[in-house]
Amino acid sequence: IEAGIFQRVPMGRSSLEISLAAYRRDLEDEIDFDLATFRYGNIKRSRHESLEMLTLAHVWRDIEVRNALTLGRAVFRSGPYQGYQLKNLPRFSAQTALSVPVQPNVMLTFAHSSTSKTYLDDENTTAIPGTQTFDAGLRLVAGPVEGSIRVENLADEHGATVGFLLFDPASMQNVPMAYPVGGRTIHVAL
Repeated sequence: IEAGIFQRVPMGRSSLEISLAAYRRDLEDEIDFDLATFRYGNIKRSRHESLEMLTLAHVWRDIEVRNALTLGRAVFRSGPYQGYQLKNLPRFSAQTALSVPVQPNVMLTFAHSSTSKTYLDDENTTAIPGTQTFDAGLRLVAGPVEGSIRVENLADEHGATVGFLLFDPASMQNVPMAYPVGGRTIHVAL
């Protein structure tokens, strides 16, 4: 089941676009990948539900603001973990970007991304906290030539978005193992 709406609202020289979508999918034999063992398995029955909103505003002097929000839930529908959130899927994520023309051929962009806590196991006993990163970019256009520089994770934040639990025989406990968010990265293109 999926439903959505889209609306464009002109406001003089500015405009606002809003799209909202909601869906619910019941799946059988969904493919699951276990990061701890690097093996595939099947989730007998699961349900994915999500509410997604995208807004795009063009405001004063060609400034653009984009925002995407996702509230989602993916749960087991059978077995010992019935009703539990599937691992490595955040319940909330958001991306926001502000693009500002500095000169006619120069665009400056600032962006923010965040996710909520994410469970590392089917039992939902261990979670990694959400992540937040900030990015910035500069785009120059001169005739047929375009150049850009983009810095991702400006603050060089540490954190993780996915991971798994690994049993440690020495301590007789599961130890969280997480794949870290990439550090500060600079992309240059011509």
